[in-house]
Amino acid sequence: MIEKRQKEIKELEENAMQILDNPELLPKDSAFNFWNPILRLWVYPSFETYKVWVFYEANYQTIKLTDISIREITWDRLADLERLMNPLEGLKKGFDTKPQIESKSVKIEAESFKDIFNSLQNIDFPAFANYKRNIGVDGVYYGIETIDFTHNTTVSWWSVYPKEWEKLIEWFEKVTNFLEETFAEH
Repeated sequence: MIEKRQKEIKELEENAMQILDNPELLPKDSAFNFWNPILRLWVYPSFETYKVWVFYEANYQTIKLTDISIREITWDRLADLERLMNPLEGLKKGFDTKPQIESKSVKIEAESFKDIFNSLQNIDFPAFANYKRNIGVDGVYYGIETIDFTHNTTVSWWSVYPKEWEKLIEWFEKVTNFLEETFAEH
């Protein structure tokens, strides 16, 4: 039996996306009290776990560290939807609209991050490439956001992207593969 809980589903998804799109809303453990986010990448597939990676640098006014911390934030959207729609799962795990978000972190050397970020900065990227609009129902939503005190830059795309963005997509795939491998090792 499937229950229709449209209001709860909408609220669940809004709550999850608020956290995934704004990782500063995650509860901060003491390990992140003096760190500032500088880069965020995300992959939101229609039928798999949503993933966000946030790169943090130390707040050098407070602490002097040379490593970069990376936090991987995941949301198993389908499991949460199942919990709301399947009465047996809901009875076991609850019908609340708080998303089950998990987070783990690793550190990399600042030089590694510098290489990643420099390669991003050196991509010739026509941000307003003219391309044919496509309609997508299922697929993957991707994105990159640079974060600074003075400005942010956000680029996002659905599974289909302009041909002119190939270098950016190659960079994104290379970095997300690196992140997947790095977190798999830890």
